[in-house]
Amino acid sequence: MNPKLTVQIVTWNSQKHLSKTLGALKDLPQALGVVRVIDNGSQDGTLAFIKKLLPQADLVTLPHNIGFARAHNLGFAKCTTEFVMTHDPDVALDIGSLPELLASFEDEAVAAVQGKLYRAQQVP
Repeated sequence: MNPKLTVQIVTWNSQKHLSKTLGALKDLPQALGVVRVIDNGSQDGTLAFIKKLLPQADLVTLPHNIGFARAHNLGFAKCTTEFVMTHDPDVALDIGSLPELLASFEDEAVAAVQGKLYRAQQVP
């Protein structure tokens, strides 16, 4: 079964922000989705950190910073899944919410979905 979702993250010197994000994504079932990280030429150990914490990630390494939007566009061009979720490196994701978000697309009138955003001090 092919995964339905690509969770795509653009990084640039983001190592200090990635623990919670990658920690949650390491439990993403392969049948549900894949993780792609596009790194904009980080110099702070981000690449080694990603490889250690999430070795199954599709890691795209760029020699220098080409910008957030352009890096995402490169990732979009590589996507083979039906859906793409852009995700920031400093946001912790509740992967348990993904099946429900994806199920929303069964309604043809739905073009986009967004999960609930909690501030760190509000996390249930």
